[in-house]
Amino acid sequence: MASGRLIIPANRKHKGVKPIGIGEGLRIKVNTNLGTSSDHIDLEEELKKLKVSIQTGTDTVMDLSSGGDIGAIRKDKEIIRHSSIPVGTVPIYEAAVEAVRKRKALAKMKVNDLFEVIERRAEEGVDFMTVHCGVTRNSVQGR
Repeated sequence: MASGRLIIPANRKHKGVKPIGIGEGLRIKVNTNLGTSSDHIDLEEELKKLKVSIQTGTDTVMDLSSGGDIGAIRKDKEIIRHSSIPVGTVPIYEAAVEAVRKRKALAKMKVNDLFEVIERRAEEGVDFMTVHCGVTRNSVQGR
């Protein structure tokens, strides 16, 4: 861990999470993706996916929700509360949805928009995040 070659994703606010090591020298891990979209919002369905994933031995779950009340899906800790394995998110998806809702354009996203989502999700108990650092103003504007 000190050399940065493995991690144990476990947020102290995620009660009952089973710690697991991920990284160099450890066995391959299986991650399950789930989440709502603007076209399909059904939290009960996502919870069923989570349950089946855990039952079949997935190591982690990534909530990729980008539609519906994203905050309620995780804020009310439904996914986290029902998960005994580490839960991750991709905060830029939510920041993008919020930027379009607030400012009417993805290109108008502010730096703090992303950091605010990261802070909220960490506070809610998310165990790990994928942060897309390669997103630039030019890539958002399609240049």
